Amino acid sequence: MTKSLRRCALCVALLGDFGVKTGQVAHVNRKSSDNREENLCFLCGVHHDEYDRSSRQAKGFLPSELRAHRAALYDLIAHHPDVIWASRDSAAQSGHPAAAPTSQRPPGDIAAFYDRRLRVFVAARDFIAEVTQKVYVGNDRALAYATAVDEATFLFDDSVDLYLHEIYRNAIRLEYLEKRIERTQDDAERARLSQQEYELLVWFPDQFQILRQRMIPFMRLHR
Repeated sequence: MTKSLRRCALCVALLGDFGVKTGQVAHVNRKSSDNREENLCFLCGVHHDEYDRSSRQAKGFLPSELRAHRAALYDLIAHHPDVIWASRDSAAQSGHPAAAPTSQRPPGDIAAFYDRRLRVFVAARDFIAEVTQKVYVGNDRALAYATAVDEATFLFDDSVDLYLHEIYRNAIRLEYLEKRIERTQDDAERARLSQQEYELLVWFPDQFQILRQRMIPFMRLHR
């Protein structure tokens, strides 16, 4: 129960429901006398009943199926706890999650969560490429980028969120420096601003690799 954080392995695998459940510990091989840890799996009440119930008309859950889903849940908790905690406030506390109101269900499954992160990565990568190629992209394009990555605050940790906004600020600063250089008559001031502009022009191409390095820990579903 501690390993699963009271998450039902079947709810997570089949419904994308990461909520805390009221349930029971099931015996994977359906032998109640076999209490070895490898034979135990925490399930919500509904899925526990479904797993234990036999039917001649329908194929029930297989022990091998439950073991696979349990292993996937343990791996998720160990390596991607952010996915688990993302839906902690909206989890149904008891009963089958399908019976809970839509507004109370956790948003999406693991694949959908990955896709949302991937969209942020692609938006950042494409914006870096555009700035690297064109240098000056305009305030409207920079604002469109900021809007595209705004969801990052809910999908990544603070360091990634701050980094994505640093990309935005530096793109805006390139525009600002170019205008200042055009208007400045003082040679020393022009040289100082040109040096700052050069440093940003060098900074942007380096961000392709840095972006990947920052995103990889969040994009890999398994280790």
